[in-house]
Amino acid sequence: MTKFTLVPTLTALLVAFSGSAQDADAPCNSSELSVADANTLEQVHHLSSFVPAKPIERANPRFPVMAAKIGAEGWVKMSYVIDEEGNVVDPVIEDAGGSRYFRNPALNAIKKWKYEPAMIDGKPTQQCRQSIQMDFVLEGKTGAARSFVRKYKEIDQLMQEGDLVLAQEGLAELHERDTNNRYENAWLWSLDAQVAGKLQDYRRELASWNRAVASSSRHSSEYATFKDDFMAQIYSRQFQINAYFGYYVEALEAAESLESITSQSQVYQGVADSVERVKAFIASDEHIQVAMDLSGRTTQFHSLSRQQFLFDNIQGQLNTVEVRCDSHREKYTVAENHLWTIPDSWGQCRVLVEGTEGTQFSIFEIAQNRMDDLIQ
Repeated sequence: MTKFTLVPTLTALLVAFSGSAQDADAPCNSSELSVADANTLEQVHHLSSFVPAKPIERANPRFPVMAAKIGAEGWVKMSYVIDEEGNVVDPVIEDAGGSRYFRNPALNAIKKWKYEPAMIDGKPTQQCRQSIQMDFVLEGKTGAARSFVRKYKEIDQLMQEGDLVLAQEGLAELHERDTNNRYENAWLWSLDAQVAGKLQDYRRELASWNRAVASSSRHSSEYATFKDDFMAQIYSRQFQINAYFGYYVEALEAAESLESITSQSQVYQGVADSVERVKAFIASDEHIQVAMDLSGRTTQFHSLSRQQFLFDNIQGQLNTVEVRCDSHREKYTVAENHLWTIPDSWGQCRVLVEGTEGTQFSIFEIAQNRMDDLIQ
């Protein structure tokens, strides 16, 4: 099987992007099966009669008293499902930034949210592939403390001089601070990404750029953390690294965001040919291999660019895989080399894999025209 790669440029960047919370307006039907019962997947109802869920009550999370006392800010990204009764079920924290105090309040709040359930053919149905970012922001926290700026400059100087060991030690000190606000976290994660890039640790670099993006996403234009040229550079870098790892859905999303910054069209032109190569590869007869790693976690999402996939090269233990699509949800046990086929009517899908920490494995997204050579 062939893996398509775009070797990322090694230039370190100091950039970020602006995102927003979102709810996906699509229904889903849910079931939980063992892989032995999952040889075929049933088609779902036609979506023309679908009415999305409507929020009734979405109270803000409680701002932790301790975090408020020390001036800490942060965010929590979550994925969730709305059931037939309008309740939020199966919320999963995808990532978080800032103080450790924010995770539990975010989960507690989202579990209490209430909706009018989604309807399909006049009957209540689940609504899947929901995602949201909850931001914990204090009024007036728009800049960096002098102590933070001083330490940041020290680390930046160490990085420029090539002393990455001491630079990493300095980053660890700043990450341990519970008092960082959103502005400080955005710059901290951007510096972390630069150091990771110099170390050629591209997974860490991508995660750090993503967190820089999330940390800066709620600043108004008046207090924007980064300017358009920096934002364009981070979109470009996100595209490159996502494409390098085979995260093609996220790569194309980053490219689309980059293209939307009209004042930075020259930056987009620098990746335009690679964007077309990614699109062509998705449509090609080559299988897509995506290496996954549960280091430091027990769950991980992957956005599918094709309708068929399987697991291979499992080193460790994978327990379940949940397929969350626009219009359906299924959960299975995991079997190596078992082929999952997703109907086109289900829409865009993500898989949520759960296993033991440290497990490594590959997801193969299968080319439709090369089924015969799939399993030898």
